[in-house]
Amino acid sequence: MSIEKYLFDKLPTGKEVTGYIMKNANGMTVDVLTYGLRIRNLLVPNKDGGLTDVILGYDSIDNYLDDYQGTFVGRYANRIGKAKFTIDGIEYQLDKNNNDNSLHGGVEGFSYIIFDVKEVIDGEEPAIVFNYLSPDGDQHFPGNLDVTVTYKLTKDNQLQ
Repeated sequence: MSIEKYLFDKLPTGKEVTGYIMKNANGMTVDVLTYGLRIRNLLVPNKDGGLTDVILGYDSIDNYLDDYQGTFVGRYANRIGKAKFTIDGIEYQLDKNNNDNSLHGGVEGFSYIIFDVKEVIDGEEPAIVFNYLSPDGDQHFPGNLDVTVTYKLTKDNQLQ
């Protein structure tokens, strides 16, 4: 039933990383960073009537710089063998960031970009809508890709 915005940290480039803490009526909270849409904390009700954090989040941006912990990956999740693929007879060579492969969208995949906040929905089921336009050629992938991701806390203690 509330959303709190805060400055989490700054990237080595000086760019600010914002955090958003959403809380529902039951006290369940989720802390999401704009940097890679990382889920930093998720406090869920436990059997003793308290809250338990079920995420291994970090307190500093430094820990996230070379880590996929709690992140939103893309354009592709998992590995693309030999960092290349073919569509309609055209071969696309991607950057290699996992030995000879491309992992989770490449060197600067979605895990390492700052998403825009498109909409903040406060109320009984708080939600935040994030957006990012990955242009044609981004990480050597073809075509524009307009990504919209919504994180929502339901009144039934679900993170959707």
